[in-house]
Amino acid sequence: MNQGQCRAQVVFTSDSIVYLVGHSNEVEELSDIVTQFILDQASVEGRVPLPFPELLELLPDLLQLFKCDSSEVTLHPLTSSSRPVVLLEGPSGKVTEFRNKLGPLLQSLVRDRVSISMPGAARFFEGLAGRNTLLSVGQSYKCLIQLEEQNHVSRQNSGVTKYNLCDGLQVLVCQGDITTQRADALVNAANEDLDHGGGVAAALSKAGGPQVQIECRAMVKQTGKIPTGDVVVTTGGNLKCKKLLHAVGPVNGKCGGKERMLLEKTVSSALNSAEMMKLTSIAMPCISSGLFCVPLTVCAEAIATAVKEDERNSLTPHYEC
Repeated sequence: MNQGQCRAQVVFTSDSIVYLVGHSNEVEELSDIVTQFILDQASVEGRVPLPFPELLELLPDLLQLFKCDSSEVTLHPLTSSSRPVVLLEGPSGKVTEFRNKLGPLLQSLVRDRVSISMPGAARFFEGLAGRNTLLSVGQSYKCLIQLEEQNHVSRQNSGVTKYNLCDGLQVLVCQGDITTQRADALVNAANEDLDHGGGVAAALSKAGGPQVQIECRAMVKQTGKIPTGDVVVTTGGNLKCKKLLHAVGPVNGKCGGKERMLLEKTVSSALNSAEMMKLTSIAMPCISSGLFCVPLTVCAEAIATAVKEDERNSLTPHYEC
């Protein structure tokens, strides 16, 4: 050992102990190397939060897109966590190395939704040619493109009729449950007190949870009764929408024969509110046709007139139910 370049030696024994024999400086240096090697090979777990829930399923595709090798660690998406998290498992050194690569990648991600309202677009992109096109574009621009199920019409709906108007505007008339609709805005047929005790209002309030009625009571307490034809906005609670628009329609026989005019004003107010908040889809019931007893034909004509007028002033698609 004192001759040549060998100044330290590793001795393996049968009792799983490694002995380092040699000169003190070399043994100390070798000890650090062996210790680090053992730490690097020890299996550890590390948690990495994900910025978007979709990445629980799409993370392998994202890593492949950015050529981020994860072959030496195992990824375990934690679906039971309150936040989207992926668990990394593997040798300590490899887990640390992969985490250092993954962290900046995740921080650089952004997410956006693009609505395409051209006739036949959904059918094309759902087909093989359309999917290949999306895949090619995604690879070119380093992004994952996922088709989102067209959610402005519930599968439970029946009797759907679609009208394509100018500038991509679509109007859908359907029979269904508005509480199950997915749209940026849902319209509630409310009364002036925003007391959702019956009809569509009760159904939406129940589906949205207690927060809807709590917000409405606070609003009326602060500003007073809501005038006929006006629309106020609250959160949707548990409803599948970004905003819940409470539209106060006319009561039949209490408006001096102005029911049709006030209904048009109510619908226009709802559409304008959605437009101002940059919402791209809206689902509304046949306002005033239930407990307020306005004839269904009058309600339908008023809605159609308001939508046609809105078509001239807006480029934003709306969906009606």
